[in-house]
Amino acid sequence: MYLQNTARDKGLADANRAIGTRLDQPVSIDLLTGVFSRHFLCELATARFSEARRHGYYASVVVLEVDRFAELLGNEGQRAADEVLVNVAELLRACIRREDMVARFDDARFVVLMMHCDSENAMAKAEALRCAISDLEPAGIPVTASAGVASASVRGTVDLDALLEPATRALAEAQTHTGNAVVLGRIAPPSQTAVPAVS
Repeated sequence: MYLQNTARDKGLADANRAIGTRLDQPVSIDLLTGVFSRHFLCELATARFSEARRHGYYASVVVLEVDRFAELLGNEGQRAADEVLVNVAELLRACIRREDMVARFDDARFVVLMMHCDSENAMAKAEALRCAISDLEPAGIPVTASAGVASASVRGTVDLDALLEPATRALAEAQTHTGNAVVLGRIAPPSQTAVPAVS
């Protein structure tokens, strides 16, 4: 009995340490949807953009959000809303390339990072995702989504944030009208410091 209790206590202690370790560290996977967490995608993106910067290839971001999610949550309840998010996340994972990355950034907002992908291809992919989501009816609930897209050749200071900002603005534009739309965001050219003329 003593040996059994000792083994049990050791097992509990090990489990508690493991839980403590997990709580101390940022979670890499979103626990509801199974896609990457925001923090983990940002970490991975640093290395991806560093490599892209050396070779100067394109990167694209799709910021996608379920339309009228707050209304859906209020009308259908938390369980149905969670089922919608899980289904959307599964669809995103199934539809992107192996090298692409998808993360849940907010309640009903997802970000897809695609390297070696220019604006034309990114818009085509975002439109395909929008159409696929509109065919979903998780828990019998019609669902649509809007998306903002931004692309750039990775040079200089271009990083994930430089793409997220215009993509998020484009998402807001898509949602301003009827939703269920995809809009391409524009990246502002880098500001240049004027060089004073030599007299």
